[in-house]
Order: sequence, then structure tokens, then C-alpha cells
Amino acid sequence: MARPKSPPRVCGPYEERGGRRFRIRVCGHGTEKNLYVSTRAEALALKAAAERELVAVARRSIADVIDAYCEDKERQGSCKAETAASERERLRGFLAEHLDREVRELTSQQAAELYRDVSERPSKKTGKALEAASHRFYLSLAKRLFGWAEQLGYVDSNPFQSVRPRG
Repeated sequence: MARPKSPPRVCGPYEERGGRRFRIRVCGHGTEKNLYVSTRAEALALKAAAERELVAVARRSIADVIDAYCEDKERQGSCKAETAASERERLRGFLAEHLDREVRELTSQQAAELYRDVSERPSKKTGKALEAASHRFYLSLAKRLFGWAEQLGYVDSNPFQSVRPRG
């Protein structure tokens, strides 16, 4: 069984080179990073900013990440506003039961179960199971969303990455 990752933290400042340099260490979510500045005051300010950022990252809900993802796609010009709004609604529908959860909490097993449930559940509109093209589209949206979140460090890994499409 894998060891759980330690909670994110910021350590320091540590004085180095006879007081000519100060280091803070940012640890958590499987990464460690050293940041260097010239004065203790700068180190303390940098530490406070890093701690605020860690708290903000740790508290991102899935709903917030969906909104940020769609806004980013629109801002980057990779889709029109109407497309971003449509994808936002589809993602919110697909992940409806998990919108209030922190984005880091969704596991690969839960993602696979969610996809299986959606692919087997009768549609509210037709009363029949979704067509393969529909639930495969929802899976591709979720994979892209969590891939984007992984690139930004919101999640350690994409929980949908290993989910195989059905039908």
C-alpha cells in the first residue's frame, strides 16, 4: 500500500552563506521546491505568500475547477463562449454528485465508477441508457478537464486517465 502524501507545508526561512542568502522550502503533494532570496524579510514575505497559495490550491472544489477550465479555454481562444458554456454544463451534469468535493479527493476508482454509472443510467430525457457516443464524449471532457488541472498542479494525477470507454 502506498504511503499517503504529507500535507503541503512551507518550512524556513533558513539562513545560508553567512546570512547572504535565505531559503524557504515548499513541500507537499509529492513535490519539494526551494526558493532563495537575499534577506530574511523577503524570505518571511515569500513564505507567507507560499502558504496562502497552498491553502488556495488545497481548497479548490470540482465546480470551481470546471469554471476556471472553461474560462481559460475561452480566454485562450480555443473555443467560443457558447462552446465553453455548453462544456461547463455537460461537465457539471456528468460530475453533479461531486461538485462540492475538493478536486484532489476524486480517486481513479471513483472516476471509473462514475463513468460506469453514467453509461448505464437511464437518461432523464429518453428513459434509455445514453448512447455510447454521448457517454464517451462526457469521459473525454472529464479527461481533458483533469488533464488541465494536473498541468496546473490542482491534482497530482488525472483520475480519469486510465478509465476506458465503453460501448
